[in-house]
Amino acid sequence: MGLLAKLFNDSSDTEFRLAQDLVAIAIADGVITPEEQKMLVEICQKEGISQEELQGCLMGNDDSSKPTVPRYRRDKNDYIVQLIKVMGADGYSSPMEIYLLEIIASKMGLSRLELVSLVLTTATRRNFPGDVGVRTLTSFMSNVIDPKSKTIGENRCTLSELFDIISKNIPQGPDQKTDTEAFVQAISRATEMLHENTILDNEFRAMGIDFETVLADERERAIRRWLV
Repeated sequence: MGLLAKLFNDSSDTEFRLAQDLVAIAIADGVITPEEQKMLVEICQKEGISQEELQGCLMGNDDSSKPTVPRYRRDKNDYIVQLIKVMGADGYSSPMEIYLLEIIASKMGLSRLELVSLVLTTATRRNFPGDVGVRTLTSFMSNVIDPKSKTIGENRCTLSELFDIISKNIPQGPDQKTDTEAFVQAISRATEMLHENTILDNEFRAMGIDFETVLADERERAIRRWLV
């Protein structure tokens, strides 16, 4: 069951009711365009969700009672991670699943790149079997780092910000040495996950750019910023 099917069917799950409410509020606020609503309906149909069920879920939102969003950053992160695990269960991040995650994260006060950092650190073999995590990350990252429509400078800036966000989310250890080791490990894991993204690698190579070199450069710059 994909994120959309889970989101719109499992009204008994408190966490998914929160996600439903946040998405419904976003639609009421005009965040989702008519074109995106059409895409949402089409994807729901593919996942076996009728238009009546979709409308019933969204129209059932009561604007007079705002949903209770997790207060602390760690709780927000944990909540989003659970949604990412559901989204990645089939090894694919659909455009609308990504868009809904962005809406939910935004309503929780998290930026788009903060969401990306959570996907990057969640889509590991510890959470997904085989190459499921890699496939999930590949389809997700193609919506964030896009060599075809962004300059190399813009993509480098995205990677730089992404590494910085990851560094901010590393729990503090008992001393500087432990913190530094944890940071280097986290950045290295993130770099490896990105490097396994064959779609991005091929698109960069088609532009005459070595993606591995770009990643290595931004990784070293991130480490230097941390050490300073």
